[in-house]
Amino acid sequence: MRTIPLGLSEIKGCRLRGAGMTVLVITHDPAVAQLGERTIAIRDGRLTEEVRR
Repeated sequence: MRTIPLGLSEIKGCRLRGAGMTVLVITHDPAVAQLGERTIAIRDGRLTEEVRR
């Protein structure tokens, strides 16, 4: 596995699904979370919500 730090502008422009890549973004910012195809919310170490777009 390779880790590549990206800025928000780079994440917004990524089309990685076709390249067989996954981007994992950990954030407290709902606007950033909305950029993903799937959002998972965790509270107190437990999965509390999953949204697929």
